Amino acid sequence: MEEFSPRVTDVLTLKTALRVTDVLTHPGNQCPESCQLIAKTGKIVTPQTTLTVISEDPPDNRILECTVEGEANLIVSGDHHLQRLKIYQNIPIVKPIDFLRTLGITSKK
Repeated sequence: MEEFSPRVTDVLTLKTALRVTDVLTHPGNQCPESCQLIAKTGKIVTPQTTLTVISEDPPDNRILECTVEGEANLIVSGDHHLQRLKIYQNIPIVKPIDFLRTLGITSKK
């Protein structure tokens, strides 16, 4: 039997990538190595469709646009508006801790 080896690719819009880079390079930021990896290896997409799924917090729609355009198969977010959806266009939305548990990185409950 083959061993399961997940492939994780971060899908970002250019604006999000620039914001991540800004946060990571902010003086005094103690971002873990995994955060730096996101900034270096993320796939940049330019969504062609504007969505209006989340009216309470319109910027959250950019995450959905990026997800669809980048053909992602999972959204990892702690944002409560996204969490409330649970799934969007057959793409599950999970909390970061649940994602880490799936990868076997943490056992915290």
